[in-house]
Amino acid sequence: MEDQLTLHPSRSRALMLIGLGALFVLLGILLLDSSPVVGTGGVVVGTLVLVAGIWNLLSTRDGLVLDRHGFTLRSMGREETVAWDEVVRFGPWPQGRTSLLGYELTAEARARRGRSNRALNVAAVRLDAPLPELYGKQVTELGSLMTAWKQRHDQDHA
Repeated sequence: MEDQLTLHPSRSRALMLIGLGALFVLLGILLLDSSPVVGTGGVVVGTLVLVAGIWNLLSTRDGLVLDRHGFTLRSMGREETVAWDEVVRFGPWPQGRTSLLGYELTAEARARRGRSNRALNVAAVRLDAPLPELYGKQVTELGSLMTAWKQRHDQDHA
């Protein structure tokens, strides 16, 4: 296993967001005369989705970086690092008909990070937070990969 692995956002997901955003913008424009509030809402939401899709398609920095210390989530100019020592386990995070990959933090990490939505998340799915996407992999495949990196870290520090 290498020292660092970078997974990039799915191009197909970015293209889907671009298409969906363009559709909302178009529908919003068509509705402006008959329903200005709904039309304006469609244009605004569609533009935001369109910008997010274009960002995901063009960004070379966004992604999931795994290294010996933990994993770093880079998305839309933000970055969050979670140390392997802070993670208890990974598991599926239900998202409608599909799932993302979620992770459970240790009690100490949960208290230190202190986000208000964590208690609700833990009660609902027994995990603290989801990854923003699957990076072109299936939930089980990404979960196995992340678990292997965590186990490697745990063995190195045993």
